[in-house]
Formats: sequence, C-alpha cells, structure tokens
Amino acid sequence: MKEQLLSIVSSIADRGRKINAMREYLQVYVLRTMFEKGHFSQVAFVGGTALRFIHNVPRFSEDLDFSLINKQDYDFQKILNEIKHALNDANYSVSFKFKAERTVNTAYLKFPELLHMAELSHRKDQNLTIKLDVDTNPPKGGVVATTLVNKYFPITFTHYDLPSLFAGKLHAIFTRPYVKGRDYFDLVWLLSRHKDLQPNLNLLNNALKQTGNTLKVTSDDWRMKVMERVASINWQAVVDDVKRFTEDELFINSMKPEYVKPLLGVSS
Repeated sequence: MKEQLLSIVSSIADRGRKINAMREYLQVYVLRTMFEKGHFSQVAFVGGTALRFIHNVPRFSEDLDFSLINKQDYDFQKILNEIKHALNDANYSVSFKFKAERTVNTAYLKFPELLHMAELSHRKDQNLTIKLDVDTNPPKGGVVATTLVNKYFPITFTHYDLPSLFAGKLHAIFTRPYVKGRDYFDLVWLLSRHKDLQPNLNLLNNALKQTGNTLKVTSDDWRMKVMERVASINWQAVVDDVKRFTEDELFINSMKPEYVKPLLGVSS
C-alpha cells in the first residue's frame, strides 16, 4: 500500500499538493480501518474532511473529526491501536500521541520517512501528521446519515447529514476567535452548489449554547448574521489560508464579500 501512495504522488509536481495528496490517502486508509472494525456504529464523521469526502468540496483538509453517537464499547485507545496495526500491516511506520481524558479525544498520527521517500524532505525523521478528534459530548440535534464513498477504497460512512455539517461550519464561523479561510471557502462553495441549503438550527443553537455563546439564530436571521461576520473579516487572510489547500484556484476569485451577499440572499 505504501508503494501505491508513492506512485500516486509521484505524478504531482507541486510540493504542497503532493503533501496534501499523501495526507489524504492516509486519511482514507485510517477511515477504511475504522469502517472495517465497525467503529462507524459509534462515531459519526463530521467537519471539513467529511464535507470533502461526502460532498466533494474541492479543498484538502488536515484533520479527521468525529462526534460520538454511541458510547457503548467506545474505546479511543483501542481505535488508535487498530489503526496503527492496520497501517503497520500495510508497511507504514506510524506512531501516535493521544489525550483521551478530555471531552474531545485527540490523537496525532505521525508518519516518519514518507516525506523523505517522496523526495519532499532531506530528513528521514520528518513526520507527516494527521490529527484525529472525537467529540465525546457533542451538542444535541445532529442528524445521522449513511453514505458509500469509493475514494481509493470503498467505505460506508456514518456521518452527519448536510444541514448538520453546515450547522457545524456556521458554528465555527460564529465562534472561532481567528479567521480560518477554509471555513469561508466551504461556506461559499456549499451555498453556490446548494441554493436552498438550510442549517440544522437545532444543532447550531445547541452548539452555540454549549460553547457559552449567547448568540441565537433563527430561520429568518441566520443569513444576515453570517453576512455580518463575512463583512467584518479580512478577506485577504481568507484567501491566504485556503489557497494552499484548494484544488480549484479559479474558485478563489469568488472569495469576495460582494459575491457572498447574493448567495446568502441579503442585500446589505
């Protein structure tokens, strides 16, 4: 399997895209292992990588995010050990560091040698890293769906449906203390492809409350509140953040506030 990964990235000239492609292949391998071991009965795939794999958002994502939906037999360290063993069996060297004592279980999977083997680093010990998060106390209201995706390997994902994933994206836009351009890229792309998309407001408001935010949104005002946030940020920072992850450079030209207004259906 390592040979397949190196073969895939050998045809990519750009260094950043090559690293993104390597990370994504490994993400898929991790997800495949979780599927084969039955862990999608316990967790739902969420976040930016879920949007990419399930809804084809044209940007790479660094992390794998999940929400716990079934606590029975959930064991974060067991999941990590199974992932490590599967990767070792496929001839990958991998180590992990994890924190399972917090509400969000976090692990960093570190792959040495791969960047060196792909001629992206002179150092054999430089790591390619994937972060894995499981929210063990997610806000209530997420709606779960199941989708078969064939990306290198066929995998059946349990995941949040699109309105719930969109709610998660809006929660990040409303509450993140810094500008993460990928949030706004996803916003623009989703609204341009799904004209009538509505967030799961139950999930969104529960998430806002759970994180201590006093904001409340309704079906009548969420667009305006998003537009207020859009108008308040530095859009050059948005472009600078997202351009190293996107597969669609032309789409970045649409990353301007004046283009977002019509998508949100607001006039001011």
